[in-house]
Amino acid sequence: MATIYNEQRTVGVVQVDTAGSPVVDASTVPASARWGYAALAGGIVSSTTDVSIKAAAGAGVRNYLSSLQIDHDALGGATEFVIKDGSTVIFRGKLQTAAIERPGSLNFDPPLRGSVNTALNFALLTAVTGGVYVNAQGFVGS
Repeated sequence: MATIYNEQRTVGVVQVDTAGSPVVDASTVPASARWGYAALAGGIVSSTTDVSIKAAAGAGVRNYLSSLQIDHDALGGATEFVIKDGSTVIFRGKLQTAAIERPGSLNFDPPLRGSVNTALNFALLTAVTGGVYVNAQGFVGS
């Protein structure tokens, strides 16, 4: 938490992250700043290529990831997945071989915060058979 002062008194308290940046509450973001990504038809299959879930937002603008849902067919092997800020891994998880038919939802509170003007990407670390379906929601801000 950081306390905000003016010259005479305390005027508010703001939650900050480890870098000292204000933490944004996703529920207060206007609809015009929100974005969503729908899974590729057929899912991600036998690939470790980055999939852009949100393109770079523009000069001075960051992408925030507030939630992600993953489901998958039976996989040829267990694999890890990553969420990247450009090419930098900012979240890592693991998928087992048994199919998941109902999406598992990951809710990030506070949201994952991307760098200025940088895409958010999703990738599997092992090319496995079986489709992996990823849906994501977030918003843009400073």
